Amino acid sequence: MKPTVIAEINCVLFFFRSNYMAENSSNGASSMASASARSDDPAWAHGQVVVDAKNSSICVHCSKRINGGGITRLKYHLAGIKGQVEACKKVPPDVKW
Repeated sequence: MKPTVIAEINCVLFFFRSNYMAENSSNGASSMASASARSDDPAWAHGQVVVDAKNSSICVHCSKRINGGGITRLKYHLAGIKGQVEACKKVPPDVKW
């Protein structure tokens, strides 16, 4: 994997972690997932788990189904990182970066 791609991934992960901490520190909530997610990852606020489909999700912004890869590919989709999945065209800028 190219160093620039790794840097982009790290920025996305940092963003999601920062948002999660900011949102949960103000309201005392332990989880912000709006769907029945498989982890506590804050990125699940932007996607839903596909029932009975292994590691598949649906973007809540554009309704694109992402097959395989779980939350990682959903993050690539939201951030617009090329090579893994098509970029979300409807994601708000504050979510993208």
